[in-house]
Amino acid sequence: MNLAVDADTERFAVRLAKLRGVSVEQAVGAAVRAELARAERMAGDALTPAQRAKVEQTMAMVAGLPRLSGAGEDPAAILYDENGLPR
Repeated sequence: MNLAVDADTERFAVRLAKLRGVSVEQAVGAAVRAELARAERMAGDALTPAQRAKVEQTMAMVAGLPRLSGAGEDPAAILYDENGLPR
């Protein structure tokens, strides 16, 4: 089977192949296999309604926790000093 792709897709495939040091066909095949595996994992992760409720309850609890103050974007900043030692 031959696949027709648009110019952008072809350009991306060629770039990926060059970065990986493989043929375009090998790069596209590996990318499609990886994406298919990811999609299948996500589809297989279906939760029961009880499991989903538990996850949502846990996420709501976590969202309600107070934010660490003084950490900025790095929570470790309040745990360790500039030398990496515990505060």
